[in-house]
Amino acid sequence: DGEEGKYRTANAKEIQNKRWKWYKENTRLFTAILKHNGFDDEDIKCSIEHTKPLGMKQDFYDKFIKLLTASVQKANTRLQQKYPELGAIRIVLQGSYTVGYSSNPFKGDRYIPNYLFMPDKKSDYDFRCYAKGLDGYVEKLRKDGKEIKDRSEFDPTQGHLIRPESVG
Repeated sequence: DGEEGKYRTANAKEIQNKRWKWYKENTRLFTAILKHNGFDDEDIKCSIEHTKPLGMKQDFYDKFIKLLTASVQKANTRLQQKYPELGAIRIVLQGSYTVGYSSNPFKGDRYIPNYLFMPDKKSDYDFRCYAKGLDGYVEKLRKDGKEIKDRSEFDPTQGHLIRPESVG
């Protein structure tokens, strides 16, 4: 709310980038913070090295990746047949569940990532699905008269995020 809310809205990407920079420059301190909050060394190490999300145990993650990879391969095959202009899709896993803090510019201190992932609290992870040719395909649909809604009405920097209910 107020001036701070306006600032965070107008500077969301800058805030996210500065938090990421702080995280990368203060890995040892952030590791200590996560340890203090009950996370084990191996999970923290894997999160920092980007080999698995902080919130998943290794055996679960291994099964998850195996199933996700198979699903993405099937989806790519089907999409290539029906929509060859899209190209291959990829899945990005993000959210506080992955690195241990929220990148939401409205949560926590402005530039320090201190709104932590806590499994017993309201923390989550997000899947973002992206296809290389999606932007061009959406523009083609719009030119052909199809109304495709994106998130730019909520945040001008999020025109690239398609609202699922508009793609039916």
